[in-house]
Amino acid sequence: MRRSRNTALVVLLVALAAPAAQAASDFYSGLLRRGIVTYDAGRHEQSLKELRIAAFGLLDSVPEFETAQVYIALASDKLKRETDTRNAIQRILTAERVEKRYSSLDIPAGTRLEFEAVAKKLLTSVDFERLHGGSGATGTPPEVSGNQRSINDPHDHREQPTPVPQPQGPSPATPLPDTPPPPARATRPPTPAPAPAPRTLPQPTPQSPVPQPPSQTSAAKPKPAPALPAISPDRRIAEAESALGRNDLPTARTIYRELLENASFDHAGYVRLAEGLYRARAFNDSLRAFERSGGLRSGEEPYHFYMAVALYETGRYDEAKRELAAALPFIEVTPDVARYRAKIEGAID
Repeated sequence: MRRSRNTALVVLLVALAAPAAQAASDFYSGLLRRGIVTYDAGRHEQSLKELRIAAFGLLDSVPEFETAQVYIALASDKLKRETDTRNAIQRILTAERVEKRYSSLDIPAGTRLEFEAVAKKLLTSVDFERLHGGSGATGTPPEVSGNQRSINDPHDHREQPTPVPQPQGPSPATPLPDTPPPPARATRPPTPAPAPAPRTLPQPTPQSPVPQPPSQTSAAKPKPAPALPAISPDRRIAEAESALGRNDLPTARTIYRELLENASFDHAGYVRLAEGLYRARAFNDSLRAFERSGGLRSGEEPYHFYMAVALYETGRYDEAKRELAAALPFIEVTPDVARYRAKIEGAID
C-alpha cells in the first residue's frame, strides 16, 4: 500500500512540474521577443536588461540563447562596451560547440550582417570561421577565380584545361655541416724548407696559467629558455566553457581557478568568471569572483540567485536568504529554483 502511494505521489509531482517548466520557458521566450523589440526601438540599455534575463532562462534552448546573445552583442556595441560585446560573442561560440545553430538562426538579414561586422572586428580569423561552422584549423581559404576556381570545385563538371606547371626558382641553399675546406691545388713548385738552425737549449721560464679556449668557457654557460607565448584570458575562458559543454567539470574548475589567481578582469569579466565557477560547482571560488567584480549592477539581478546557491552550498545560510530575496522578483520560479528556494528558506545556521 505504501509503495503504491509513493508511486502515485511521484506521478502527481511530475504532472505538476511539466506545466510549470513550460510556463517558465514561455516567460523567457516572451522576454526575449520583448528585448528584441526594445532594441529595435533604440532603447539599448533597457534591451540589455531584458535580453540578459531571457538568456539566463534559455540556456537549454540553443537557438533562442544564441539569438539573445546576438542582440546583447549589438546593444553592447552601440553602448561602446567592448568587453560585454566580446563576452556575448564568445558565448555564441561556446554554444556552437554543443549544437551548431548560428547559421540557421531566425534573425533579419540586416541584423546578421551588422552582427558579423562586429564579430569580425573582435574575433580572430580562426574563431570567425568557427562561427560559420568551420573547423578553425586552417583559417579562411584564399579566394580563387577563373580556371582555378573550376579546377578546385568538385561540383564543376566542365572540361578543364590541363594546368601548366610553373617554373620554380632556385631552391634555397641548404646549410652544410661544418667541415674543413679542401686543400688548394698547387700552382707552382713548393719552396724548399730552409736549413735547420743550430739547436739551443731552452731557458727556463716561470709557469703561467694556460688560457682556456673561448669555446670551452662559453659552452659552460646555459642558454636562457625561450619565453613561452602568453595565452589570452578570453581564450582560456573559451576553453573552460568548452569543458563545461563536455561536462568535464574538473578541467573547467582548473582553468577558472588559474584565471582567478593569475589574471585581472574588469567588472563584466569577473561576473563571467563567477558564473563559470558556479556552473563548475566551485562555489567558494565563485563567491570570490563575485566579490572582485565590485558588486552586481542594474540588469544583473538574476546573478543574485547564483550567489544564493553558492552561499547555501558553503554553509552561509543567512546571506543566502538575503541574496535569494534579491533575485526572486527578477527570475521565474522554475522547478529547480523552487527546490533551492525550499532548501535555502528552510536552512538554519
